[in-house]
Amino acid sequence: KDPNHPKPMGLMMRAMADHCDSIRVKLLHGETVDSLQYPLMPFWSAEPTDSSELSPLFFSNAELFANAYRTLMQSKTEQKDHYTAVINACIHCHNSFCQGPLKRIRKLPLDFKP
Repeated sequence: KDPNHPKPMGLMMRAMADHCDSIRVKLLHGETVDSLQYPLMPFWSAEPTDSSELSPLFFSNAELFANAYRTLMQSKTEQKDHYTAVINACIHCHNSFCQGPLKRIRKLPLDFKP
């Protein structure tokens, strides 16, 4: 899929997208999710494809994502709203960094219709 031999951060983010897709399905079926099923992946500490993107803004966005993710996983109610916040954090960051995955990320909201 990536002719440039993906770096650990890219691989981790692909795994997170898979997790989010699975979380989406569970939430749509009325199930709850937790961090035992879906642990937070510290992508911000993995080797990126382009190290010049590791700016203060990147780390600020990563912190916003991590906080939204923790809130989702710690909540027993309103998980759908918290999941939406997680996906919005992804979109917000990827609007500034590495826009390639946006097409896939935009398929992750709960109200996405193919």
